[in-house]
Amino acid sequence: MSSSLSLMGGVLAALTVPVAALAGENVYTDLDLDACETVAIAAEDGGSGEWICPGLEGRAVFVSEGDLRVSIGFGAVPELQSFAPFNSLGSTIEWRVDERGAPYAAIVRYHLDGAEVGDTSDVLLVSRVGNGETPGCAVAVLDAGNEQANGMARGAADLSTIFQCGRDRPVLIGTAGGPASSFGGLQ
Repeated sequence: MSSSLSLMGGVLAALTVPVAALAGENVYTDLDLDACETVAIAAEDGGSGEWICPGLEGRAVFVSEGDLRVSIGFGAVPELQSFAPFNSLGSTIEWRVDERGAPYAAIVRYHLDGAEVGDTSDVLLVSRVGNGETPGCAVAVLDAGNEQANGMARGAADLSTIFQCGRDRPVLIGTAGGPASSFGGLQ
Protein backbone atom coordinates (compact mmCIF):
# COMPACT_ATOMS: atom_id res chain seq x y z
CA MET A 1 0.00 0.00 0.00
CA SER A 2 2.81 2.45 0.85
CA SER A 3 4.49 1.89 -2.53
CA SER A 4 1.29 2.85 -4.35
CA LEU A 5 0.96 5.97 -2.16
CA SER A 6 4.58 6.82 -2.86
CA LEU A 7 4.02 6.34 -6.59
CA MET A 8 0.85 8.46 -6.42
CA GLY A 9 2.76 11.19 -4.57
CA GLY A 10 5.46 11.14 -7.23
CA VAL A 11 2.89 11.43 -10.03
CA LEU A 12 1.16 14.34 -8.30
CA ALA A 13 4.50 16.08 -7.74
CA ALA A 14 5.41 15.61 -11.40
CA LEU A 15 2.06 17.05 -12.47
CA THR A 16 2.34 20.14 -10.29
CA VAL A 17 5.78 21.24 -11.48
CA PRO A 18 4.74 22.13 -15.04
CA VAL A 19 1.62 23.89 -13.81
CA ALA A 20 3.71 26.06 -11.49
CA ALA A 21 6.16 26.80 -14.31
CA LEU A 22 3.34 27.94 -16.56
CA ALA A 23 1.68 30.14 -13.97
CA GLY A 24 1.99 33.83 -14.79
CA GLU A 25 3.68 36.23 -12.43
CA ASN A 26 2.75 39.88 -12.03
CA VAL A 27 5.13 42.77 -12.65
CA TYR A 28 3.96 46.36 -12.34
CA THR A 29 5.28 49.42 -14.16
CA ASP A 30 4.19 53.04 -14.17
CA LEU A 31 2.55 54.58 -17.21
CA ASP A 32 3.58 58.23 -17.34
CA LEU A 33 3.21 59.94 -20.71
CA ASP A 34 5.65 62.65 -19.60
CA ALA A 35 8.36 59.95 -19.51
CA CYS A 36 7.46 58.69 -23.01
CA GLU A 37 8.74 59.68 -26.43
CA THR A 38 6.26 62.02 -28.11
CA VAL A 39 5.65 60.90 -31.68
CA ALA A 40 2.97 63.44 -32.62
CA ILE A 41 0.98 66.22 -31.00
CA ALA A 42 -1.80 68.09 -32.78
CA ALA A 43 -3.27 70.96 -30.77
CA GLU A 44 -5.78 71.87 -33.49
CA ASP A 45 -7.96 68.78 -33.02
CA GLY A 46 -8.38 68.91 -29.26
CA GLY A 47 -4.90 67.95 -28.16
CA SER A 48 -4.48 64.58 -29.78
CA GLY A 49 -1.14 62.86 -29.52
CA GLU A 50 0.85 59.67 -29.93
CA TRP A 51 3.52 58.35 -27.60
CA ILE A 52 5.92 55.42 -27.41
CA CYS A 53 6.67 54.45 -23.83
CA PRO A 54 9.23 52.09 -22.36
CA GLY A 55 7.70 48.74 -21.50
CA LEU A 56 8.88 45.63 -19.78
CA GLU A 57 11.82 43.68 -21.26
CA GLY A 58 12.14 46.13 -24.17
CA ARG A 59 8.52 45.79 -25.32
CA ALA A 60 7.22 49.18 -26.45
CA VAL A 61 3.95 50.61 -25.18
CA PHE A 62 2.04 52.62 -27.80
CA VAL A 63 -0.45 55.23 -26.61
CA SER A 64 -2.68 57.30 -28.85
CA GLU A 65 -5.17 59.96 -27.78
CA GLY A 66 -7.70 61.73 -29.95
CA ASP A 67 -11.12 63.25 -29.30
CA LEU A 68 -10.62 62.59 -25.57
CA ARG A 69 -10.36 58.82 -26.15
CA VAL A 70 -7.17 56.90 -25.43
CA SER A 71 -5.91 53.70 -27.03
CA ILE A 72 -2.99 51.52 -25.91
CA GLY A 73 -1.08 48.63 -27.45
CA PHE A 74 1.99 46.55 -26.62
CA GLY A 75 4.90 45.15 -28.65
CA ALA A 76 5.14 45.99 -32.34
CA VAL A 77 2.93 48.81 -33.66
CA PRO A 78 -0.59 47.50 -32.98
CA GLU A 79 -3.99 48.32 -34.42
CA LEU A 80 -5.33 50.55 -31.67
CA GLN A 81 -8.93 50.53 -30.45
CA SER A 82 -10.67 52.38 -27.65
CA PHE A 83 -13.98 52.75 -25.85
CA ALA A 84 -16.89 54.88 -27.09
CA PRO A 85 -17.11 57.22 -24.06
CA PHE A 86 -14.45 59.80 -23.31
CA ASN A 87 -11.77 58.05 -21.29
CA SER A 88 -8.33 58.12 -19.73
CA LEU A 89 -5.78 55.51 -18.71
CA GLY A 90 -4.79 54.46 -15.24
CA SER A 91 -1.20 55.06 -14.20
CA THR A 92 -0.12 51.41 -13.83
CA ILE A 93 0.44 48.53 -16.25
CA GLU A 94 0.18 45.04 -14.82
CA TRP A 95 2.31 42.70 -16.91
CA ARG A 96 1.90 38.93 -16.89
CA VAL A 97 5.29 37.31 -17.40
CA ASP A 98 6.40 33.74 -18.01
CA GLU A 99 9.00 31.84 -16.01
CA ARG A 100 11.80 33.64 -17.92
CA GLY A 101 10.37 37.08 -17.11
CA ALA A 102 9.18 37.71 -20.69
CA PRO A 103 5.85 39.58 -20.83
CA TYR A 104 3.02 37.88 -22.72
CA ALA A 105 0.04 39.97 -21.58
CA ALA A 106 -0.72 43.37 -20.07
CA ILE A 107 -3.67 44.65 -18.06
CA VAL A 108 -4.54 48.34 -17.90
CA ARG A 109 -7.33 50.23 -16.19
CA TYR A 110 -9.42 52.71 -18.14
CA HIS A 111 -11.55 55.41 -16.54
CA LEU A 112 -14.67 55.95 -18.70
CA ASP A 113 -16.87 59.02 -18.46
CA GLY A 114 -20.52 58.26 -17.76
CA ALA A 115 -23.69 59.80 -19.16
CA GLU A 116 -23.91 62.29 -16.28
CA VAL A 117 -21.19 64.80 -15.40
CA GLY A 118 -19.00 63.29 -12.70
CA ASP A 119 -20.11 59.70 -13.35
CA THR A 120 -17.22 57.39 -14.17
CA SER A 121 -16.72 53.66 -14.57
CA ASP A 122 -13.50 51.68 -14.48
CA VAL A 123 -12.84 49.00 -17.07
CA LEU A 124 -9.90 46.58 -17.39
CA LEU A 125 -8.41 45.93 -20.82
CA VAL A 126 -6.41 42.72 -21.23
CA SER A 127 -3.99 42.72 -24.18
CA ARG A 128 -1.67 40.20 -25.70
CA VAL A 129 1.84 41.66 -25.87
CA GLY A 130 3.41 41.56 -29.30
CA ASN A 131 7.09 40.94 -29.85
CA GLY A 132 9.49 42.07 -32.52
CA GLU A 133 7.44 42.44 -35.68
CA THR A 134 4.28 40.80 -34.32
CA PRO A 135 1.77 43.33 -32.95
CA GLY A 136 -0.23 42.67 -29.82
CA CYS A 137 -3.99 43.01 -29.58
CA ALA A 138 -6.93 43.27 -27.21
CA VAL A 139 -7.94 39.91 -25.73
CA ALA A 140 -10.66 40.78 -23.21
CA VAL A 141 -12.45 43.68 -21.54
CA LEU A 142 -14.33 43.64 -18.26
CA ASP A 143 -15.98 46.03 -15.87
CA ALA A 144 -13.63 46.62 -12.95
CA GLY A 145 -16.65 46.65 -10.63
CA ASN A 146 -17.12 42.91 -11.12
CA GLU A 147 -16.38 40.88 -8.04
CA GLN A 148 -12.88 39.41 -8.47
CA ALA A 149 -12.29 41.60 -11.55
CA ASN A 150 -8.49 41.57 -11.17
CA GLY A 151 -8.43 37.77 -10.90
CA MET A 152 -10.67 37.41 -13.94
CA ALA A 153 -8.41 39.77 -15.90
CA ARG A 154 -5.35 37.71 -14.93
CA GLY A 155 -7.13 34.54 -16.05
CA ALA A 156 -7.90 36.12 -19.43
CA ALA A 157 -4.30 37.32 -19.65
CA ASP A 158 -3.02 33.79 -19.08
CA LEU A 159 -5.21 32.57 -21.95
CA SER A 160 -3.77 35.25 -24.26
CA THR A 161 -0.95 32.89 -25.26
CA ILE A 162 -3.46 30.89 -27.33
CA PHE A 163 -5.30 33.99 -28.59
CA GLN A 164 -4.58 34.71 -32.27
CA CYS A 165 -4.49 38.42 -33.01
CA GLY A 166 -6.16 39.24 -36.31
CA ARG A 167 -8.34 36.14 -36.16
CA ASP A 168 -9.84 35.94 -32.67
CA ARG A 169 -12.08 38.71 -31.34
CA PRO A 170 -11.78 40.20 -27.86
CA VAL A 171 -14.09 38.74 -25.25
CA LEU A 172 -16.45 40.71 -23.02
CA ILE A 173 -16.32 39.35 -19.48
CA GLY A 174 -19.35 40.46 -17.53
CA THR A 175 -22.68 42.02 -18.35
CA ALA A 176 -23.57 42.98 -21.91
CA GLY A 177 -24.56 46.62 -22.00
CA GLY A 178 -22.16 47.55 -19.17
CA PRO A 179 -19.33 50.04 -19.63
CA ALA A 180 -16.89 47.42 -20.95
CA SER A 181 -19.23 46.58 -23.82
CA SER A 182 -18.44 49.97 -25.40
CA PHE A 183 -15.00 48.73 -26.50
CA GLY A 184 -14.59 49.18 -30.26
CA GLY A 185 -13.03 45.75 -30.83
CA LEU A 186 -16.18 43.93 -29.67
CA GLN A 187 -18.37 45.14 -32.55
